[in-house]
Formats: sequence, structure tokens, C-alpha cells
Amino acid sequence: GRNTHLRELALRYNNTITAKENSENSSRGLAANRSIEKLTLHACNLFDGEIFSILIPFFKNNQKFQCLEIINCYPTSECLRFLTSALAQFNSLVEFTF
Repeated sequence: GRNTHLRELALRYNNTITAKENSENSSRGLAANRSIEKLTLHACNLFDGEIFSILIPFFKNNQKFQCLEIINCYPTSECLRFLTSALAQFNSLVEFTF
């Protein structure tokens, strides 16, 4: 969360290796980051969208953030509701790939 040099971050979660608790802890650390410009979530378990509500502070407060990529993640309808709410919080988003 305190890193000031990281510009891109790609997260790849494996459902059998990474538990929900570990994913949420990582996301909370990410939420405090202010240097990341591009975030890629690849093959992630989105936990019915809870991950997006945890990341809202990152989306709102990181003025450098420009690109969100979500690849090979299969959202539920509840997840899409959380994603829509999170997208409304962006101040600097330039590119969104899903």
C-alpha cells in the first residue's frame, strides 16, 4: 500500500491455492496504493463482487490509476452490481477491458 514506484500490477488468483481471506487482505493493501496506473485481475475469483467494494478507496483516491483489465473472470449478477457501483467511483479511469 505504501509503494510509490509500482505502476502496473497483475493479480492472478487460483481458487484452490488462494483463500478468500488472503485475497481480501491483498485487496485491502492495494486499496491504500496511490502509484498504480494499471490493474489486471486475471482468472480471479471475484467473490460475488466483494472484491470491488473493498477496492473502492483505491479507485476513488488513486489519481494515477487509468486502466482496469478483468480477464477470464466469470462474474455473477451480484458481482456485476458491485462492479457497476465501483466503476461509478473512478476519477481517472481511461480504459476498462472486461
